[in-house]
Amino acid sequence: MSQAVPTFLLNALLDDFSMIRRPGAGCGAKRGGGAPRAAEPASPAVGRRVVQAEDWSDAFTDPSGAVPGLPVLIHGPAARALAGYRTAAAAWPAVGIDIAQERDRHCGESVHRTLAHLTQLPRSVPVTVGLTLGPGWRDGLSMIIARGRSVRFAVCGVDAPDAAVLVDAIRAAVAERCAFSWSCGLWGAVTDSWGAELPGILNVLLATAAALRGDGGAEIGAQLARTDRVEIVDDVSELDDATARQIRALLDGFAVPRVAPVVDSLRDLDLLPKASQESLDRLAVR
Repeated sequence: MSQAVPTFLLNALLDDFSMIRRPGAGCGAKRGGGAPRAAEPASPAVGRRVVQAEDWSDAFTDPSGAVPGLPVLIHGPAARALAGYRTAAAAWPAVGIDIAQERDRHCGESVHRTLAHLTQLPRSVPVTVGLTLGPGWRDGLSMIIARGRSVRFAVCGVDAPDAAVLVDAIRAAVAERCAFSWSCGLWGAVTDSWGAELPGILNVLLATAAALRGDGGAEIGAQLARTDRVEIVDDVSELDDATARQIRALLDGFAVPRVAPVVDSLRDLDLLPKASQESLDRLAVR
C-alpha cells in the first residue's frame, strides 16, 4: 500500500463536535443528549474544535480539552452563535462561527435569516452556514456564496454513499469555488462495503478531485461508492500537488461526534501516526 499521501490533505480535516449536545440519535450522530463530553485528545487530523454557544466559557476554562492554538467555532442558531462569538472573541482570538440549520424552516428561509444576522460581521471572521440538502438548497447555496461565507452541507437523511444529492452538492460547491464542509455523521476513512450510508473521507477527496477535473455526476458518484481500500489510498497518493491543494482550498472538513474512531480508521491505513503509549495511558484514565 502506498504511504505517499500528502500530509496536508489529512491535516486539520476533522471538526471536533464532541462538545456539542446532540438531541437524540438522529442524523447519523447516534448519540443521546445530556451534558457535553470533554473534547477528545488532539490529532493532526483535527482542525477545529466546536463548542455550544451557551457553553463556550466553560469549554475554554476546562483544561482537559484545551488544545493550544486550535481554532474554535461557536455553534448554534445564528443569534445565539453570534452573541457567543462577540463575547468569546475578546478572550480567544482564533474564534469563528458555525451556524446550525433551522430544522423547522425551509432551507432557503433558514439561510436568509442566518445571513441577516451577519451583515455587520467582517468577512475576515470565519463563518460556516449549515445547509440542508432539501428542496431549494441551491438557492440557499447561492446566498451563502454571495455573502462570501462557507457552507456546511447537512447529511441528515442521506442513505447511500453515492446519493445524487451528495454528488450535486460537491459539483455545485466546486463549480462556484465555495469552501464546503460536512455535518456530523459516521465518517470513516473509506466507504464501507457493508451498507454504508455515507462515503469515506478519502472517497470525498477523490470525488472533489473528479469535480475539479470537470467529470460528470456518474464519475463523481463512482468515486464516492468505491470500497477497495488499497486502490483508494493509492489513487489519493497519486494526486499531484496542485490538485491536492485545490481540494483542500475548497474542502474544509468533516464534523465528527467523536474524533477517535475516525482517527483510528485513518491510522489503520497508515495515513496518520500511531498513538503513543503516553496518549493511550491518558485515554485510559479519562
